[in-house]
Amino acid sequence: MPFVRRFLISPSLTRLIRKGFGSHTVIEGHFSPQADRQSYVRLDQGRTHLVLASLNTSLEDDEASTEIPAAHAEALLEVCPGKLTLERSIVPVQAHAARVDRLISPGSLDLVSIEFIREDEATRFVPPVWFGAEVTPNDSYINRVMALTGLPDTPETEASNAGMEAVLDIMEGVALREC
Repeated sequence: MPFVRRFLISPSLTRLIRKGFGSHTVIEGHFSPQADRQSYVRLDQGRTHLVLASLNTSLEDDEASTEIPAAHAEALLEVCPGKLTLERSIVPVQAHAARVDRLISPGSLDLVSIEFIREDEATRFVPPVWFGAEVTPNDSYINRVMALTGLPDTPETEASNAGMEAVLDIMEGVALREC
């Protein structure tokens, strides 16, 4: 069972990351929860899935997903009471793949999420200087909640010079390995 930690990130760093690493659009359509489960449809890089998720956790760690035809996904999106659209970039962070998400709708918000295989690994993780405040314990930053109820009030996250340098170092390291 994976463990996910989420952090705010400065919009300017997200923009820089999108330019350096590229991004792709992810659309999620969330249905209202039923008992202890919730379902949603996800369109991500040309693949469409119907997902059944547990509500017993604030993390996206207990999901059953099945691929569905694009026409079915589009029809389901039309009737979903909550939708979320984001631009996602994948960035290497300490031997992990961090997801840097710029939410476009239902509003603007920048988040970085990192997934761990074990809980002790997640606990020991020291966020890099370019990560903002951690929002993992706050359920209002879960995709389902944001899609169905809107974005939480979020303090402005500023990029520090050290954060900017750290992101540029990552970008230059990736560029050097590609040569």
